Amino acid sequence: MGKPQFPEIARGEKEPPANARRGVRKISFEGAGAVDAIVYDRPRPLYGNIIAGPAIIEEVTSTTVAEPDDKVAVNEFGHLIMTFGRR
Repeated sequence: MGKPQFPEIARGEKEPPANARRGVRKISFEGAGAVDAIVYDRPRPLYGNIIAGPAIIEEVTSTTVAEPDDKVAVNEFGHLIMTFGRR
């Protein structure tokens, strides 16, 4: 059985494209209180984009929540790589 090939996604700039944003939602975090979080459409961020928390990344089957000071990088296969900020 051969190793599966994963298709690479398009490369973008550091900032996600405008069409990746769905809007803003107020959410509460322990220690930070209620803050505005940008909501992203999961399939739209590109390779190389960095999403700074607070943010919500929505898709049909799941939701990723980045707290304030978290960072989410999109790799060449579209995977989300989260780096946690202060806890």
